[in-house]
Amino acid sequence: MQPQDLLPGGPTAIWQAIKAIQRELREQRASRRGEGIGRLRATTAAGVPLVETGPAPWNHIDGSTQEGIRLYREDGSLVAAVEGQPSVTGSDRQYLAIYDRGGNIVLSDDFVGTGLARPYLPFSFGRANYLSWEATSSGSYADIHLTVIEKQAPMAYLVIAHTNDVSGATGSVRVTANGVAVGSPISTIFNVALTTVGPFELPGAHMATVELRVQAMRSTGTGNVRCEVIHASQIES
Repeated sequence: MQPQDLLPGGPTAIWQAIKAIQRELREQRASRRGEGIGRLRATTAAGVPLVETGPAPWNHIDGSTQEGIRLYREDGSLVAAVEGQPSVTGSDRQYLAIYDRGGNIVLSDDFVGTGLARPYLPFSFGRANYLSWEATSSGSYADIHLTVIEKQAPMAYLVIAHTNDVSGATGSVRVTANGVAVGSPISTIFNVALTTVGPFELPGAHMATVELRVQAMRSTGTGNVRCEVIHASQIES
């Protein structure tokens, strides 16, 4: 290739090349300005903000400027932010918040400690008296507990309390997901015990409907096998 082969082919091509260089220089200058003062603002073609970094709407407790990051939807509504509200929380510590279209925080980390601030995560209690637990005397697996969930995490686990209610009798408890047994069956005797089943993989794609069943059967002796789901959760891999 000769040097002349690298030149634009004519006046139009030369002008286009100059315009491209000018555009790149403008972008680089804008980038350097943003980096220099810690502020950046990106908008849609209509001028609606998409990303903003720099001064937050609330100052620090001492009145100094708070720097943060805000992300917006195409319609200009706030979707996420890294900032704090010292006048509300009494602290300069920042948090990450995800907002719904009504401006409500639906997901946030805890700015004081660790973990989540929102949403509030529920937990449940199981019955402590084993004689009140659901029971079966069936010689084959019978359904004791049933639930249907939407798969939002790849794995799940259950904590199950179990016992036989007659001395000398034995049995077993198992969990199924969409009709397929997961893990190993739990052996039961006349003794209250807690067993964790899992973590096991939930079948199907993300948000698929999964049917979970806890089943029990009596193997020997008389009376019933009893069980109670104490805790159940979806978890990461």
